Amino acid sequence: IEDSSSQLVNLQKKLKKLRIKNSFQTICFWGRKKYSIWLELIRMIKK
Repeated sequence: IEDSSSQLVNLQKKLKKLRIKNSFQTICFWGRKKYSIWLELIRMIKK
């Protein structure tokens, strides 16, 4: 029982690291998307 619980904790730690990494990539991706949308809007407004 002790063994499986420690394995579970290790798995959770790995998942947490992955999730942090993935969410960071997602934020960067959406940030870039929003940025390009804003550029398009500004371009349209200037016209």
